[in-house]
Amino acid sequence: ARVKSGSSIELGENVQLRSIVRSGDGWNYSKLTDVVVHRVHNGKPLTGSKNTVQLVNSDGCRNKEYKALAPYLPWRDSSNSLINNFDFRVFMFQEMESGDSIMITAQV
Repeated sequence: ARVKSGSSIELGENVQLRSIVRSGDGWNYSKLTDVVVHRVHNGKPLTGSKNTVQLVNSDGCRNKEYKALAPYLPWRDSSNSLINNFDFRVFMFQEMESGDSIMITAQV
């Protein structure tokens, strides 16, 4: 099932981030990089090591420090080189308060 912005997800639930590049745009393949989870407080994304986690580095490899949250590297779909997938577990930041949320950013 797709997760829509503003919806709730269970803590610890496995989710998949998927990137899709449209064919016909001149690309033959794509790569998912720089996947960062941000804590959002009062509608604003926070910065700093207590409020952000980089799950996938700029080289496209998962951050080994978070292997418990993301045990596998991002992978390209075997049937379409323009689709990438990345599985991870939903988590909370230690400083999170009631009403806080997370935002995920990524580069393709």
